[in-house]
Amino acid sequence: ARLIFCRTAFSLWAALITLSLLVLFTNSERLYNDVVNAAQISPYMAALFLAVYPPLKLLHELGHGLAIKRCGGSVREMGIAVLVMFPLPYVDASASSIFKAKNDRMLVSAAGLFVELAVAAVGVLLWISSQGIASDLGLVLLLTGGLSTLLVNGNPLLKFDGYYLLADWLEIP
Repeated sequence: ARLIFCRTAFSLWAALITLSLLVLFTNSERLYNDVVNAAQISPYMAALFLAVYPPLKLLHELGHGLAIKRCGGSVREMGIAVLVMFPLPYVDASASSIFKAKNDRMLVSAAGLFVELAVAAVGVLLWISSQGIASDLGLVLLLTGGLSTLLVNGNPLLKFDGYYLLADWLEIP
């Protein structure tokens, strides 16, 4: 956990995010066309999404768990929850609520978002550098890791990671 949550790892993460954003901006027309095509729900794209979503959420939850360990806490429960009739992994991150340092609590809240954004960035690079199923998989990683992170999990108006991140930043219990 200490190797993952260090300045060097953060610098590499930031470089990956920056590179993927540059790739997205320089290939915005192709991205638009591919997203429009992907928006037409086909069994193929639905199968890719269903194949990608649970492992992505597992990595997301492992990010929270490792952040708790990095800050000196313990993860007492990890398992599978059924959300909207879909089994997804979860980690009980409530141990972070007793961390004295606001930055530690914020790190735990943001860890899953960091992981998903890194996966979305890898998806961008896979999408742009390959063809066929690999490119489609990269696009699904981009859309799932990027959009679900920013619009749902990172949204401070929903009681998910963004909500707790904002509450800790504002020092609201």
